[in-house]
Amino acid sequence: AETNGLFVQDTALESDTEEERRIPLYIMQGYMTILEEAFDQNPSLNLTHVFLQCGVGSFAGSLAAYLSNNIRPIPHIISVEPNNADCIFLSSQDEFGQARTISGDLDSIMAGLCCGVPSVQGWKIL
Repeated sequence: AETNGLFVQDTALESDTEEERRIPLYIMQGYMTILEEAFDQNPSLNLTHVFLQCGVGSFAGSLAAYLSNNIRPIPHIISVEPNNADCIFLSSQDEFGQARTISGDLDSIMAGLCCGVPSVQGWKIL
């Protein structure tokens, strides 16, 4: 960013400072509003399955955290991401639980999900 600029994104990298991780965390907290409003408008909503798009994992991680902490019984949470940009799936397969970075052709009709590096904040939740 230029001097006095502000770079707003919902992902944080391992190399980011605590200050640089603050905005992505705020955005993740804002994503939880989606479920708060859904349950406010329909308190009897009885979820059994929730499908969440992954990308870098910030959206899915924040909503999974909300569901895990606020809904009983906890619904089945299923993550989805493009085949060519499956950094969250590959990370979930890592025997040590480490985030995996992918590269190459991340092409998908869902351009916002063409991500090769999981967000450190989202990945810790997922």
